[in-house]
Amino acid sequence: MTPTVPSGDVAYPMAYRLFIGLSPPEDVAEALSRLQDGLPGARWRDPETFHLTLAFVGDASARTFEDLAAAFTSVSAPGFTLDWTEPGVFGAEGRPRAVWAGVRPEPGLLLLQGRVAAAMRSVGLTPEARRFTPHVTLAYLARTGDAEVAKYVGERSLLAVPPWPVGEFHLYSSHLGGGHSVYRVEETYYLGRAE
Repeated sequence: MTPTVPSGDVAYPMAYRLFIGLSPPEDVAEALSRLQDGLPGARWRDPETFHLTLAFVGDASARTFEDLAAAFTSVSAPGFTLDWTEPGVFGAEGRPRAVWAGVRPEPGLLLLQGRVAAAMRSVGLTPEARRFTPHVTLAYLARTGDAEVAKYVGERSLLAVPPWPVGEFHLYSSHLGGGHSVYRVEETYYLGRAE
């Protein structure tokens, strides 16, 4: 059960760290999970936590949660289908920190991401300035060498991962549970039909 804090006559979820994202369907998550092997030092993500982050909010009050939840109801965009590019890695040379599956930045995705960012600005939040790199994180790394990561990425292909039809996005909360992040879908927003 989600903890709540009172706000007037209504109890709102106590916000943890918030982000907005997409959740892949089961067949896509299953195909991605088959890429999770053969990399020393990898902490593989549970396929149930796979997501594509559209925007990160961070720590937020219950009031901010309420404002965001309302703002996203006005986001209008058509549904779309995502395809895959290639695996990649985040982190500086000598310090790789995550491996991921790359998602092609198709126009429908970029439109939705831009409208989510606009909704955030409408409630006084500033979206992250860094470049949007659509991806699904497969593992976080600890003491994994550059050569091992390069070998892993070079030997993996996303050709077997099916296209990802997107018809909704979510407002998630994140908090620590049992030493790792636990994600919860707090609100779901549906997109229009694909054009």
